[in-house]
Amino acid sequence: MTRLLIVDDHLLVREGLRRLLEHHPTLSVVADAADGNAALALLRTTGVDLVVVDMAMPGLSDVNLITRIRAYHPGVRIAVLTLNHRLAMAQRALNAGADGYLTKDMGAEELTTSLVRVASGERVISHLVAEALALEALSPKASHEALSAREQEVLELLATGESVGAIATRLGISHKTVSSHKANLMFKMGFHSVADLVCYALERGLRDTCPSV
Repeated sequence: MTRLLIVDDHLLVREGLRRLLEHHPTLSVVADAADGNAALALLRTTGVDLVVVDMAMPGLSDVNLITRIRAYHPGVRIAVLTLNHRLAMAQRALNAGADGYLTKDMGAEELTTSLVRVASGERVISHLVAEALALEALSPKASHEALSAREQEVLELLATGESVGAIATRLGISHKTVSSHKANLMFKMGFHSVADLVCYALERGLRDTCPSV
């Protein structure tokens, strides 16, 4: 029997999941919590195999909660259950260590099947989010030539190892403005880290060596 902890700030959701699963042959709700801190306290005292957690709650929640569960309870499976279909949110949750990203518009049978699959070791993603992830992976990344002139300057300086502060001084603009240009170009180019940016610069002849990661 898979022991579940439900973490959601809405009582109706917690009670609804309990009733949905109360006669399930392999899933059993052993505890529920209205916030992240209460969830962590329960994990220290209650045997749990799978945490079903909302992303948006007061206090400790979102990626911070997923990261803590993964760090302190590495054997526990984590399934996000949320109303949020945004690709960026799903990527954040999965990168933080979630084993599943499920949405609250799923039917009862699809949801229970997905929870069983997550509990058994699979990584399960809501079909709408999975489609978006697949399309994002297939989409060609923009060339740096599509950036604004200032964004290109910031990219090239970041690629040579300049810090945001040094770039601000060199270009005569504020630290905040450089940070904004950096965020924009990272998004447009599909970079997830500065290392991605530097390796791109290497491929395009903007830098001589690629950093180790």
